[in-house]
Amino acid sequence: MQAVLAAISSRDKTIGPNSVIPGALTLLSTFNCISVRAKYTNDTNNNATASIRFRTTAGPGAWNNAYTPIVDRRAIVATAIGDFDNTPFQFEARGSIVGLTQNTSYDVEVTWADADGVDGTNPVTGTVSTLNRTPPTGGSTFYVDGDAAGEGVGSSADPFKTLTNAITNTVAGDTILVRDSAAAYAALTISVSGTASAFRVLQNDVGHTPHIATGAADCVIVNGNYWKIAGFIFDPSVESSVHIGTDQHHIFIQSCTTNDIGTGVPTAFNAAW
Repeated sequence: MQAVLAAISSRDKTIGPNSVIPGALTLLSTFNCISVRAKYTNDTNNNATASIRFRTTAGPGAWNNAYTPIVDRRAIVATAIGDFDNTPFQFEARGSIVGLTQNTSYDVEVTWADADGVDGTNPVTGTVSTLNRTPPTGGSTFYVDGDAAGEGVGSSADPFKTLTNAITNTVAGDTILVRDSAAAYAALTISVSGTASAFRVLQNDVGHTPHIATGAADCVIVNGNYWKIAGFIFDPSVESSVHIGTDQHHIFIQSCTTNDIGTGVPTAFNAAW
């Protein structure tokens, strides 16, 4: 009984109505970075802070300190073009871990501190892997040449003529290599997906730097998942060079050049920007 009373007494000294309560940890990765979002509740007097550490999972490696995260308590974010609802991101610590190695698993630890006490699991931990710049494919290779006489079968000797036809006639895991053409390739919308184990790849052929023209607003609209798009030059666009649709994921845009984004008046704003 004495031990129980001592524990209760100790808790009363450190845990109170202003104590921070750690919440869910969300980790998202790119090739060389990890985004850290750590939710919390309580802390009514707004004095809690957080710190981030990370290490390679294999080994495991030594713990390293990341940049100090911000603790965002804002319900509204005021900008020059209007107020934005920040409630989806309110009451969380956010930070980035940078300078990492691609295709590597990392452990991440977020530790909360509060003069009023911390109630709940602390630190909060998670594991995530950085992305691989060479995603898995495993399919066939096809070719596109905008100067071809007509739509071929996609072979090197008899290539497709248009990007749209090439995408229509290939499947998850396939790679489409695009050659230069006298005129820029027409803007396109991608509406099919690869898979986690079989990405779709659309990229320049060796020694070529093909151009993609703008459409009504964008050069490329991606409404699919698991794509690698690489080695293109995007011509001046009204809104975006590459427009990623809402909720699309695992889209790698690599080694591309974009020219004069936003040369016209946007017709609409998209939350995926």
